[in-house]
Amino acid sequence: MRMVALNQVSEINPKGPKAGTLPPDEEFDFVPMASVSEQGIVSVQERRCYEHVAKGFTAFKNNDVLLAKITPCYENNKIALANVSTQHAFGSTEFHVVRCDQDEIDPKYLTYYLRQDRVRYAGEQRMTGSAGQRRVPKVFLEELKIPLPPLAEQKRIALILDQADALRRLRKRALDKLGSLGQSIFYDMFGDPRTNPHQYKIFQFGDLGEIKLGKMLDRGKVRGDKSLPYLRNANVRWFSFDLHDVSEMDFFESEFDRFRVMPDDLLICEGGEPGRCAIWNDAETEIYYQKALHRARFDTTLALPEYVAHWIYLAATLGMLIDSVSSATIAHLTGQKLKKLSLMIPPIEKQRSFVRVISELNELSENTSSALASDESLFAALQQRAFRGEL
Repeated sequence: MRMVALNQVSEINPKGPKAGTLPPDEEFDFVPMASVSEQGIVSVQERRCYEHVAKGFTAFKNNDVLLAKITPCYENNKIALANVSTQHAFGSTEFHVVRCDQDEIDPKYLTYYLRQDRVRYAGEQRMTGSAGQRRVPKVFLEELKIPLPPLAEQKRIALILDQADALRRLRKRALDKLGSLGQSIFYDMFGDPRTNPHQYKIFQFGDLGEIKLGKMLDRGKVRGDKSLPYLRNANVRWFSFDLHDVSEMDFFESEFDRFRVMPDDLLICEGGEPGRCAIWNDAETEIYYQKALHRARFDTTLALPEYVAHWIYLAATLGMLIDSVSSATIAHLTGQKLKKLSLMIPPIEKQRSFVRVISELNELSENTSSALASDESLFAALQQRAFRGEL
């Protein structure tokens, strides 16, 4: 397959309209960096008068390729085909603009090529500037070698990748909707937690079971009977755990029972994002927890951890935890304030019904997530084959 330098088949950062050629009050589509998604979609949400964008912004046209040049936007794949409805458009100065010679190279084909991980990595290696302000230089794009099959073949490849990408996006949207469905189910079954419309009994958090902080980490006094893995704030996400980076510290045998995490324990962040929580459900893994986390073990005749976790999520989202969070220096939810936190507690059978529905929802989300991972792998494989001339 023929390889050409990108500047042989396109113009990099073309000049905008000449001064005085456009009416000052004419409005044009405006695209800030935030309007280019990491999935490669340009979302035009505003227009600005020409007199406000004539200087200090990047000019481009429909079907130009926009490529974020600054870190971390470039690494995050903010690269997209411009989809605008005005003759000219304007946007962030942190965009490179590639205007294709459409008799030579298809803009959509080029967009998919530039969005490949390996191409972005090559651009990252060429970045210039200081930390936090590093940028992909124009010369990287000018010299970048592009495989160039006949134009009809480029369009065929772009169409195949479009179809695979559309499937991937649909799956992602489905997963996003499933992620917010638990909140809707909670409202449907129990009502607004701020108003307690069903007049459920109110309990203080500390009356629902045992609430304990984890072990203090003191790197200056590393001693104990055994070095063991432990959960810290960074490992707890909403409703899940990130176990890619689990640290260890020393525990005495006398501390094993006190600080071990068991199935159905609810781990709640004291700081960072106070209240963020997840339920530990792994009976096989031996793991402990640090003082940055509260561990809640509930009397399950009163409250189920799944119900409480969703109540906390809504409370945090709706601002119901503000009065319980101390923020003289760093925002944190102390054990004392957590124990005094008031929450509505429905009958246990109704909580069990909620847990059954949420379990089914979680299973569906896991299946959708697995399917999305397969879609991502398929798309990456198609990209590689496409630009090797194997499609």
